[in-house]
Amino acid sequence: MPSSGDERLFLLDTNTYLRVADSFHPIIATVFGSPPCRLRVVPDLDHELRRNSRLSSKFHWASSETYSQDRSHYLRVCQEKRREIETNLEYIRETAQDFLLSTSPVDNFCLVYALAFGAVVVTDDGPMTSLAAEFDIPVTSTIDLLKLMYDEGRANLQEIRDAVAVIEGRDDVPNPKYFWKKYNLYFENQN
Repeated sequence: MPSSGDERLFLLDTNTYLRVADSFHPIIATVFGSPPCRLRVVPDLDHELRRNSRLSSKFHWASSETYSQDRSHYLRVCQEKRREIETNLEYIRETAQDFLLSTSPVDNFCLVYALAFGAVVVTDDGPMTSLAAEFDIPVTSTIDLLKLMYDEGRANLQEIRDAVAVIEGRDDVPNPKYFWKKYNLYFENQN
């Protein structure tokens, strides 16, 4: 699994963050597993939360100080990485347009950060997954992230079930057929 050194780095897209952050707070500041897993979001997620009234209304908790502070654990970007991110951002945008993929600006930033830092992107978004494939960026899903968190001791079975109940209660289960198949495979036969 790509990452720097012995650390595994995962970048959560906006929807994945909003699906899991309130159930596993703090989610960004917490390191778990062996080798260590770090979950991060791109700084642009905060901008998206502020400008999107639907998101800020449905996920009002995300704008509270404790969640904002948790999200402030950004990746440190040196000048060389910044240039790499800016250059790759143009390629990502052009490719999205060429393939008629409806990725958001935050999705695009998430992908270029993943390229720059060798991270895995956590998303359930089809267009974002397709665009990631064009650049050989590894992608995993929310349900697979929950499995990783369970396997690495970040969450117990009840916490996983509670988080899934919250996702289901919001009517926000991504790719339901896939999600429930994986959920049953991963968690239903556990004690």
